[in-house]
Amino acid sequence: MINGTRNTLVEHGRKTMSEQDNATDFIQSSNKAREYENKKKNKSTKHKCTGWAIVATMERPNGTWYDETITEVDDDTASSVDTFLTEYCEDKEKSK
Repeated sequence: MINGTRNTLVEHGRKTMSEQDNATDFIQSSNKAREYENKKKNKSTKHKCTGWAIVATMERPNGTWYDETITEVDDDTASSVDTFLTEYCEDKEKSK
């Protein structure tokens, strides 16, 4: 026992178990830090459209106007908008 801790040599010329444990802990901490940085980077740089609506400015017969949000559209329109937004986000990423 050294300073109240058990230090067992694995083999002559090799590190002690506690040294190996410390090295393993350091590697795991480094890997976790790297994973965190990668996730943070991906979250801050990748844009993903998760929903959309059409906002139209409508004019009344008396000349006044209002904004109307349209959320229900036919499949052809939805497909076209989905494709447009996917390409828009990809282009936005490329321009960074």
